[in-house]
Amino acid sequence: MFEIRIGVIGYVSVGKTTVINALFGEEFGEVAMKRTTAVVNSFRISSPEDAMATMKVEDQDSSDESVTLVSKKLSASVTLKETSTDNASFRNSNDVKEKTFDIELEESLHKMRPDTKLVIVDVPGINEAGTSSKYKDFVNSNWHTFDIVVLVMDARQGVNTEEQLDLLKLVKDNLTSSKDVPVIILANKVDDPFDREQKALLDEAREAIANLFGVGDRERALQLLLNPLETKKGQAKRLKQDQTDLFPVVIPISAMHAFVYRCGSRLSFDEFIKMDKDFIEKIGKHSYGWQWHQFGEEGQLQKAFKAVSETDLRKGGMIASNFEAFVKVLQCCIGDKQQQTLHIEHQVKVALERMKQASPGSDLGTELITAYTKLEAIGRPVSHLPKAFWASFDRLKNEAFNDFKTNNSPASFTQPIGQLCNYHRALQALQWPNEMEKVAKNAKALAVECAVLVIESDKFSQLSESDQSLIVGSMLLSSSETAFNLHFGFLRLYLESKRPYASGRVCTHRPSGRECYFQQCNGRLSTCPSSYGNGVELCGSCSRYWIMIDFKHANENCPYCLIRGSGNWPLSAAKKDGVGLHSVRCNSGCTRTFVFFPPTFRDVKMKAEGGQLVPVDENVYKKAVTVDVPDSPEDPNHFGHVLWKCCQLLQKAEA
Repeated sequence: MFEIRIGVIGYVSVGKTTVINALFGEEFGEVAMKRTTAVVNSFRISSPEDAMATMKVEDQDSSDESVTLVSKKLSASVTLKETSTDNASFRNSNDVKEKTFDIELEESLHKMRPDTKLVIVDVPGINEAGTSSKYKDFVNSNWHTFDIVVLVMDARQGVNTEEQLDLLKLVKDNLTSSKDVPVIILANKVDDPFDREQKALLDEAREAIANLFGVGDRERALQLLLNPLETKKGQAKRLKQDQTDLFPVVIPISAMHAFVYRCGSRLSFDEFIKMDKDFIEKIGKHSYGWQWHQFGEEGQLQKAFKAVSETDLRKGGMIASNFEAFVKVLQCCIGDKQQQTLHIEHQVKVALERMKQASPGSDLGTELITAYTKLEAIGRPVSHLPKAFWASFDRLKNEAFNDFKTNNSPASFTQPIGQLCNYHRALQALQWPNEMEKVAKNAKALAVECAVLVIESDKFSQLSESDQSLIVGSMLLSSSETAFNLHFGFLRLYLESKRPYASGRVCTHRPSGRECYFQQCNGRLSTCPSSYGNGVELCGSCSRYWIMIDFKHANENCPYCLIRGSGNWPLSAAKKDGVGLHSVRCNSGCTRTFVFFPPTFRDVKMKAEGGQLVPVDENVYKKAVTVDVPDSPEDPNHFGHVLWKCCQLLQKAEA
């Protein structure tokens, strides 16, 4: 089931929910002469003659905890009760709460494709006090999901203030940067269309809007939309492609009058008098003028009910509200089956464009399935979809590699490998066999590229032997997997060769008798007399001295010349030599260089605590290990995560 979505936006208390209720002919959302809406309510519309079953909750993406889906068709009264409760509950929430209702109207709002639902999205006022910019941000981030936008403004305020102009600029910017859609600007609260001051404000608003959007006469645009596109049956024809410059169209209305006349006519007297008293007061004054105050409280209720229930009075009120003009233009925007098909095609086009800038957390596989399903349903080609995925994947991979070079975190690789897994899952539904082979090929390439990027980085060469060993060991955790040895055999040999302790020339066991650290020497070390300093060893073959000290370089005599030097500090700051050994130089008479060894992971004593391995001495551990070592390669911060994911993916691809 597809959707054509109409976003209703505007500032606080301009009548957005009133417009929606008037459109439905029933009160589904809470309305009053004050701010009410605090939840983004989406109303998915059905009518009694609809043959299609309402979409089930599981057909929708409900992974976002802030989004609630109501799958059963609800009446106006039940929906109103729920929206009113939500408004009270989430008024002061810091998060944007979204809720989707399946509602059933007594009369169809517009004839839709059999596979398409019309959805009206009621967005709370984007300048709501105390909400920072959360609703404005919501509009900006969700603009691409709208196929039509209805902007409701208070006509009494005009568009001369900075706040009103900012709202119009928000619309213009999104039309340019996000998605170009028909925009209907409702100049609401025109309760007296013959008021001269009100007419002057409307003329100024039309001119300002025309100038801002670079379009022509807005009154003329409205007339072109209302008249030539009308069929004998009163339904709007499909918009022609060359008529999109008619938007944004400006329509003056009184949503309050339309709401009361359309809704009130369906109510009993007892139901009618439960409506907002301010609404009843305004209807009475509009219908009876100065006589209204002569009727008394009970008489006023009777007279107001008569105004909305008697045919002639109701028709007069509806004409004055100009709401039918809005309904006709909206139907024109929704269009017939062919126009609705164009809406769906435009949705796919925008989705594929957005894939090029996919954000973290997006699922390109699901987006491709959605695009494929829509294009298949409307009879459009789908052969270009794989190309769209690989273009997005290549961009994400390059971004991930650049990000790793900056922060040296394996979590940088999460996006590309995650999207490959998403695409593989999607291919199981799409049945593109050649793409399966391409996924496997790219998974193997990604694993190798990530491993080389980590091991050959300058950052890796500067790490201690313990850190290097832990990183390489993390990558080799999946080496017992069949897929690892089948696809990454040479990579395994490469990684094992990079283990710092693999060659034996940097052995750090305390006992004497270990190999000399000098590459060209095969001799063994022996402990020197204590007069040479703590931890000094001598090679019997090359006669080199080696000293074992900690990172703080405690005051040590030079093990060769025995001179403490100036300031009791003969040894220079530690640095790595050409073969990766930590070395210090005597700054006194002999100027010799010596190797020393910091604490290693082997020196760290561990204990079991709460089912976890923890160091006995945290300070020693921090000196020996600086890299993060999660328990499981499932953790994106694990250096073996990409290889583990690739093995999982390859096993599934070959199953």
